[in-house]
Amino acid sequence: MALEIAERAVRLGVLVWWVAPLDPHQLRLSMEVVARRAGIAESDVRRPDLADLLWDALADLDKPWLLVFDNIDDLQILNINRRPIREGRGWFRPLSAGSMGTVILTTRNGSLREWGSWSSFHLINTLSGKFAGEVLLDHAPHAGGQDEAIELGRRLGGLPLALRLAGAYLAETNSSVWQTESSVRTFKAYLARFASTGVMLLDHGKRVHETEDVSRGIISRTWELSFELLERRGENVARPILRLLSTFADSEIPHLLLLAFDVLKESDLLDNSDSQDLQRAVQSLVELGLVDIAANRSVPGESRPHLLRIHPLVRDASRRSADYLERRVAYLDLASALVCHAAVDAGDPTNASSWSNWSDLALHCTFIISELMSESTAQSITDAAAAAHHAAEYYAARGLLSQAELEFHAVGEKCADTFGEEARETLKSRLAEAMMRRDRSLFDGSDPAAMTAALGELERIFERHVHALGRDCSESIVAEHEFGIALAYAGHSERAREVYESAYRKSFELLGEDDAKTIHIRMSLAARLYHEGRLEEALVEFNAGLRSGSRLWGLKSPAVLEWRSWIASIYRKMGRTEESLMECRVIAKLRDELFGRNNVWTTHAKRELAAVLVDHGRHLRKKSLADKQTMSNMKRGNLMTSKQVGPVEYFSESISLFEEALSLIDQDAAPGWYGVVLHDLAEVHVDTGDVKEAIDLYRRSIESKARDHGDRREDIAITRNALAKCLILDRQFGSAVEVADTVEAVLCQADFDVSKERLAVLSFQVGKIYEDVAQFGVDGMSVKAINAYRRAVTILRREENLQSLGVVLARLGVMMREEENLVAAADYFREAIDVTRAHDANDESISGMLVDLGRVSRRLGKKELGESVTSNKHSSEEE
Repeated sequence: MALEIAERAVRLGVLVWWVAPLDPHQLRLSMEVVARRAGIAESDVRRPDLADLLWDALADLDKPWLLVFDNIDDLQILNINRRPIREGRGWFRPLSAGSMGTVILTTRNGSLREWGSWSSFHLINTLSGKFAGEVLLDHAPHAGGQDEAIELGRRLGGLPLALRLAGAYLAETNSSVWQTESSVRTFKAYLARFASTGVMLLDHGKRVHETEDVSRGIISRTWELSFELLERRGENVARPILRLLSTFADSEIPHLLLLAFDVLKESDLLDNSDSQDLQRAVQSLVELGLVDIAANRSVPGESRPHLLRIHPLVRDASRRSADYLERRVAYLDLASALVCHAAVDAGDPTNASSWSNWSDLALHCTFIISELMSESTAQSITDAAAAAHHAAEYYAARGLLSQAELEFHAVGEKCADTFGEEARETLKSRLAEAMMRRDRSLFDGSDPAAMTAALGELERIFERHVHALGRDCSESIVAEHEFGIALAYAGHSERAREVYESAYRKSFELLGEDDAKTIHIRMSLAARLYHEGRLEEALVEFNAGLRSGSRLWGLKSPAVLEWRSWIASIYRKMGRTEESLMECRVIAKLRDELFGRNNVWTTHAKRELAAVLVDHGRHLRKKSLADKQTMSNMKRGNLMTSKQVGPVEYFSESISLFEEALSLIDQDAAPGWYGVVLHDLAEVHVDTGDVKEAIDLYRRSIESKARDHGDRREDIAITRNALAKCLILDRQFGSAVEVADTVEAVLCQADFDVSKERLAVLSFQVGKIYEDVAQFGVDGMSVKAINAYRRAVTILRREENLQSLGVVLARLGVMMREEENLVAAADYFREAIDVTRAHDANDESISGMLVDLGRVSRRLGKKELGESVTSNKHSSEEE
């Protein structure tokens, strides 16, 4: 019905999009296509908030449009950030008022509670006699008249699938050169044959989902006529092939991968058929409508072999048939051998060049291992476990760590039940499961206990490997290396290095220098060099690994991209930000292409790219400010007198870099980091004299940072101080004082979580803000400045931070001088000079303080002299 509506809409010139996703990844790709058609710019299509942008764009379209979501039984596919569909914030949303669009979604999930009250439900009944007859006539126009078609349609219960199967059968018999007197070629003859089976029929108006058992019965009897036709032709393999296809998962079937004749020919289920028999059987199933051909959507824009699709009711009825249940173990054994063979043919699941195959195959591999029965042979379990393990490796390589962990666990449980805990197959899956748990805890970063638990688990698994398989075997080497990685993640650097070196020696001796396992361990040792600060050595090692890995797996493999990420980090630490930025751009682009935008590896790459963009932006800003005239203007206090205080190209590029970094950061997921970059961007606008833009950015920065850990973080106080300075430059003195008062209130709270030295710095900054406002004649600011400076002095004396103490004492001296408290000013200047001399013999810094002290001392002398002259005068008059 949805297809019919869509076809009519197309004829009327309506914009139509048909989205039939198998998983969230395919949904995202499909919605990106819709977004482009809806007018969203290519630069915005990959944004994390695409769903918001798309629904806004659809609401603004000025022509009719239709969006169809087909066969959405799993609601999780439509979710975003795990928010329920009923909230209307996922990919499926309520239409805005005045919208010219329509959204249709087909599903077997009719729960109002899950979909939300804003959805309108239309339950699809079976077809009435007239419409059922029309479907039959569409398929087989030469099989009889309308009345006969209507009667047959009624007897088939109006089930669309049964009507299609019957119509396809009659179309085939009417066009076949193998017609005999017993051939069923008309609606009337088909009805007679069908009625003679005694199958209960549906009452008109019954809904399909209320009568599924009866529906299966009707469909199974419908296809029996099709099988009888094929068997009369001598095509005896079609029935077991349909049963075999029904053994796989309820998803598109990559038959070119799975139906390997070398495996099929060994099975007793197929009566020694040859490859041509098998191909003819599949073609016949397609022609009779029992199996459909589905377009392969796994790689958008790439031509891929078609897949097979079995209607869920056909699959279900086939799996419930008596002959299938009687031989289910045999079908599962054959399916196990087929997925094992296909897993080899599909290629390395960790190599991106094989992922198009694995995107079609993985679900079938993991499904078969879950279906195996206690009667299954050990060989079948071995085959299915190997295929499912490869499928889990594919999920891990794509960054789907939780799914990979679940699949490795399932394989491990099945192998443990069959072979025991210390069997090779079991140990392999247990190790991989623990690795996923370790890597997930690394990326989550929120639960240190999870990493500790993963570390203990990997140590136990390594010990079990040694006990069961011995120390000098490849499996134990891998387990030791993975344990070492967990040690490094958990912060046990020295022990991690020892474990790496032990594993590397054994791998080098046993497997050789160019073996993949040896290369991986060598790269872990290179990472230790990086953490020890031996950057040049680490760079040499990672470049060597990059060359070997590229040769073995290609430039786009996950391992090679990971090593390029290390190289980018080394460049960044060396201060070579331009080279780091180039690497990070390439890595982020390739990971986005390989894994998709919302994948954990892509997210990590973009986070790193954002960090390097910020670093390089800061570098360019410093480069601009290094201009002598700029520095001169700053020292004279004329920072804001010019719209251009440094090389324009550097400032402009710096702004572009910070803005690009913001576009890569998910503000909802990382509001604190987003706020930091806003602060950086504001600083550049201050440098260029755009004060009002800077004020807006500082305010946004404070708001974003406050969403992270509340309103009392140190970096929020820093941004508030920067905002206050900007407000002073914009002559908004009252607002500047309000902001400074907010910071002052936070600093005075006993539970403000900051180091003493940082508290002193923040107090000094607040004092300077009050001092600057005081210069414009605002009452009460000098007292506030002095109090803030005194708090800083108290802290710095206690912490014995002489360098900072000298600076603050000098400012206090200035404030006391302005307040005409010359004695106190002189005391502060003397102490500032003594402290600075004790810490730093810099003549320039001390000379300024000496001048200030000299001027204060002169004023004190003049004051005392004046008082003495006045006193003598009074004495003379008295005499």
